[in-house]
Amino acid sequence: MVASLRTDAFVSPAVVGSTLFRLGLWESADDRPRRSVLGQQLELPPSGLSEFTIHRDQPEQLLRFRGCQGERQFWLDLLPHIEADGRRVTRFQQCGGFAFVSEDIETGQLFLQAETCKLRICPVCRRRIQAKASARVLDFMNSKPNARWQFQTYTLKHSPLPLPAQLDRLVKSFRRLRQRALWKSHVQTGYAVIEVNFHPKGSYSPTGRKRDFDEWHPHLHVVAQTDFIPWGPLRQAWLQITGDSDNIDCEPCESSTHAAHYVSKYVGKPPDLCLKDSPSRAAEYYKSLQGRRLLMPFGETNKHKAPPPPPPRSSQRICQLHQLVASAASGCYPAKCMLTRVIFSAVPRRFLENESCPPAQLLLFQRAPPTEIPSS
Repeated sequence: MVASLRTDAFVSPAVVGSTLFRLGLWESADDRPRRSVLGQQLELPPSGLSEFTIHRDQPEQLLRFRGCQGERQFWLDLLPHIEADGRRVTRFQQCGGFAFVSEDIETGQLFLQAETCKLRICPVCRRRIQAKASARVLDFMNSKPNARWQFQTYTLKHSPLPLPAQLDRLVKSFRRLRQRALWKSHVQTGYAVIEVNFHPKGSYSPTGRKRDFDEWHPHLHVVAQTDFIPWGPLRQAWLQITGDSDNIDCEPCESSTHAAHYVSKYVGKPPDLCLKDSPSRAAEYYKSLQGRRLLMPFGETNKHKAPPPPPPRSSQRICQLHQLVASAASGCYPAKCMLTRVIFSAVPRRFLENESCPPAQLLLFQRAPPTEIPSS
C-alpha cells in the first residue's frame, strides 16, 4: 500500500538515515530499561516496591513526547504504583501510540492521528487542557469589552501540613473572602486557578530562610472583574480569614489575551523538577490534584459555557506509522519521502527556521520530484 504512493519530494540520504535511526530498532539511553530516579530504586511507602518499570515507547510516541521524555519516563515508572485504576495507567502508557498517518484533504499536509490519555500529568495532553482554559477565559472576557480586570494572588504561610489539607484550606479561605461585603461591593466575577510549588528541605526562601522541612506552597491566582478594590482592607480581610497570612498581590490586567495566557500558564504548569528526586512527594502531588478543579470560575463565569472546539480536519487515513517505517527501512523510496515529511511536520517550525539548519533540509519539500528515482 505504501509503495504505490506518489513521490512528491526529493529526499536526501542524510535525512532518511537520521529518520530511520530515530524510528528504527535501536538502543539509546532513553530507550533502555532503567531505574527511575538517578539510577536508584523508587522510595515509595507502603507498596514495598523493589523493581523498576520496563516500558518502551512506540516510534510515534517518541515523536509525540520529544523534549519531555524524561518527565514522561518518571511518570511511567511511578504511576503503576500509585494509581489504583489500571485503565488510567494503560491510557497514559499508550498515549499517542498506534498512530495513523493521515493527510489533510485541503492542504495535503501529513500528520499523525492517535488516541490520547487526556491526563493532567501527561506533558503533551496538558497543553490541550491549557488551550481549552485559555479559549474559555478569552471568550468570556471578549464578551465584556468595556470591563476592567485585575490580577490577584493569594498565598498561605508555609507549613509542614500535607498538600491536600493546604489546598482545602486555601480554597475554603477564598470562598469565605468572596462572601465578605468588601468583595461583593467591588468584584463582579472572574476566574481563580491553583498553582502548587514544592520546596525541599535545606533549600532557601527568597528572604534567605533555610527550610527545615519539605514545604508545599499552594497559592491562588485570580483574574477578577473590578474597577477598583482597596488593597489595604483586602489584605486585612485575607489575614482575618487565614489567621496567619497577609501576603497578597494586585496588578492591573493589560488585555484579555494577557489574562487568558496568565490563567492557562498555571493550569498547564508542569510539576516542580525537584519532585523527581522524591517519588513519595510526587505521589502526594498526583493524588492531591487528582479530580480537583484547578480552574475555578466564580460569579457570572460559572454560567458561561466554553466555546465549541474547532471542527475536525477533513482528512483521509493512509497507513499506520509502523507500516510506513517498515516500508522505508526496506528501501521503498516513496515511503522514505512520506516518512521524512511526517518527521518534518512533527518538528517545531522554530527548529526548521534556525539559521544553523542546513538549507537542504529547509528546501527539502519545495523541490520538484526527480525525473528518476535514485537507488536507495
